[in-house]
Order: sequence, then C-alpha cells, then structure tokens
Amino acid sequence: MQGLFLCLEILSSTTGYLKYKLNAEGIEMEKKDESYTSQTCPVCGKKNKSSSRNYTCQCGYKQHRDIHGAMNLFAKVYYGEIRTLEFTVKPFTYRRIA
Repeated sequence: MQGLFLCLEILSSTTGYLKYKLNAEGIEMEKKDESYTSQTCPVCGKKNKSSSRNYTCQCGYKQHRDIHGAMNLFAKVYYGEIRTLEFTVKPFTYRRIA
C-alpha cells in the first residue's frame, strides 16, 4: 500500500508543478474525463476492451492501444465526442531485448 501512496504523491506533485508552470504562462489547466477513451471505436462507436497492445475492432479499425486512447481523448475534448480524426499515425514495432 505504501507504493500506491508514493505513486499518488508523485502524480500530485507533477500535476501541481505543471499547473503552476502553465499558470505562469497564462494557460489554465483543466482535468477532463477519460472514461472509455481506450475502449471505444472512433469509426463505429462500439466498446471493445483490448487485452493486447493493439486495439482492433470488428469494423476493421486498428491502432496501437495508447495512441488510440490519446486520439479518442483529444477528439472527446476538442469535438465533444469520440469520432474519427483526419490524421493518421505511422505504425511502429517494438524492439525487445532478450
């Protein structure tokens, strides 16, 4: 349980520092709801939990799980809804040691 409190303290101090620096530049930081951004398909709107690094939907949409969630969060904040964005991200592969 001690590790959890340490993680929360680090996150809190990082968020606080970022908020402080943004305020110094006249930028307001807002916290947004990120629920279901990594589970919702931006093409068809179906919810699908991904257990691998890549998100794949029955409609044919495929994307790396983290990029998929970030793009959905951006669309949710910018457009007010999860939807397909006009840009694409080049696929990449992981290099593993061992």
